[in-house]
Amino acid sequence: MTLARSASARGVLRGGEAALGLGLALVTTGVVVGGVVLLGGEGAVSLPLFLGLTVFQEASLLCIALGVGRSRGVAWEALGMRLPVRGGVLLWAALAPLGILAFTGLYTLVMQRLGFADLLPPQMPAVLREGEGLFALLTVGVVVLLAPLAEEIFFRGFLLTALTPRFTRGGALVVSSLVFAVLHGAPGLMVPVFFAGLVLGVLFLRSGSLLPPLMAHALQNALAYAFGR
Repeated sequence: MTLARSASARGVLRGGEAALGLGLALVTTGVVVGGVVLLGGEGAVSLPLFLGLTVFQEASLLCIALGVGRSRGVAWEALGMRLPVRGGVLLWAALAPLGILAFTGLYTLVMQRLGFADLLPPQMPAVLREGEGLFALLTVGVVVLLAPLAEEIFFRGFLLTALTPRFTRGGALVVSSLVFAVLHGAPGLMVPVFFAGLVLGVLFLRSGSLLPPLMAHALQNALAYAFGR
């Protein structure tokens, strides 16, 4: 009976895998924070250090999701690596970043009116505006390509999928979006990033593919980076 259960569990992500992946993600986040404190010193973090730590964190999320998922025998398709199963969802993916940015703008306005300065979304780090030439290209590659790819595979393809059997689709959507927000760190980002996680998660659940949320996430980061400069 035990062997039968073990065999049936193969190829399926469950709460145990979600907890393992989340624990490893927290460890890598701690390493990144420690790197900023130890290597950044008392001054501002340099662009090479910022990019290096960001690449480490995003690559770690990617390896955790794929490593844990594939070690359980989960198919690539189950992690969302397939074409969308519903037509028209790519249009919503293209419009989603506008909705997310509009929500963020409204949230910022409300926090300003209420006088909650500590809950305002932070400005783009000055270090990201310093890059020129090759460093500018590297920054765009990390912000617009690597970060959305790694985060969508981890938070939607892996975590949301692993939490669904335990919490149902709606519960897993909320929990994975909350984790997505918490791991972004800044208090002022919690609500906007949580909302973004909900939107990206809905795109994933409705399409069965990582392509729509990846497209929306990359476009959102591209717009934020362009306007933030």
